[in-house]
Amino acid sequence: MKASRPSYRQGKHLEFDRLEPRLLLSTTGIDAQDGGLINAPQLFDTPLSSTAIVSNSTTGSSMVSGSGLARQMEDLGRGVVVVRSSSSAFVSWRLLALDPYGIGFNVYRSANGGAAVKLNSTVLTGGTNYTDSTANMTVDNVFFVRPVIGGVEQAASAPYTLKANTTVEPCVVVPLRTPDSGYYTKFVWVGDLDGDGEYDYVIDRLAPTDPTNGNIGLGPQKIEAYKRDGTFLWSVDFGPNSLNTYNITPGSSSIDTGHNDGIAVYDMDGDGKAEVVIKSANGVTFGDGTVLSNSNDNNQFISVLDGMTGAERARIQIPTDYIAIGQL
Repeated sequence: MKASRPSYRQGKHLEFDRLEPRLLLSTTGIDAQDGGLINAPQLFDTPLSSTAIVSNSTTGSSMVSGSGLARQMEDLGRGVVVVRSSSSAFVSWRLLALDPYGIGFNVYRSANGGAAVKLNSTVLTGGTNYTDSTANMTVDNVFFVRPVIGGVEQAASAPYTLKANTTVEPCVVVPLRTPDSGYYTKFVWVGDLDGDGEYDYVIDRLAPTDPTNGNIGLGPQKIEAYKRDGTFLWSVDFGPNSLNTYNITPGSSSIDTGHNDGIAVYDMDGDGKAEVVIKSANGVTFGDGTVLSNSNDNNQFISVLDGMTGAERARIQIPTDYIAIGQL
């Protein structure tokens, strides 16, 4: 499952709407061999006889088990974000998959480094948002929420700081690197790359195409990874085999052809940090500078990348019986 695609501005910023999907995925195993790449990643569903929630205290990940399957879940925080309107602050946060029925929330604000005060008079149970019309927008305001379960207030969420004199905008703006000339962004994928319980971002960088030559790309396709605050992490260059963007038979390493993307971001191994899964082929340069080299440009692979470095951790070749009818 992928988050809704955001609105965006080309240039130094990408604007995100609330990105708060809750994901469930079948347990994924990555079987390393000799400290290198694997021969065959194993995707498996584990039948279980009763419902349980199993937490890994080392990695921070959780697994929901039941009479059918075991499901690996991302260990996410509340995702508190705040945007400013002309006269108020709109606070929103995440409802988690394991939250009990009847959960409520209290919203707190600390102004200019002062003591935090509760903003709502009664526990909020009608949604996961709150409009604060009393905040002084000329100072830093720190917001956080506390869940209320069975009348008992729980631990505070991670805070979100609305900086003094923040621009009035209907979304959170994440600063990005200036793209290469003519490049634009089409998709964003979210996942907790650094293990802090909040979503980070992987975006594409797509080259302009030549309409007189079958819309061949004028440069290779790329992806870039950023932390939640806009800190750049790494990039992947999909190489010369990504120039063909025809959505029926694209290049062997092309992504984002038509409405298809070819990227997935999720904590596959349950270590608390998301991996990035891509389609790869000869000429792809990974986030650590390593280049995939294969003598046949038609051969395609599934590569699993480290979410913090973009280095390739695992690879498996896609069967080649598709070649007669074009690339995947």
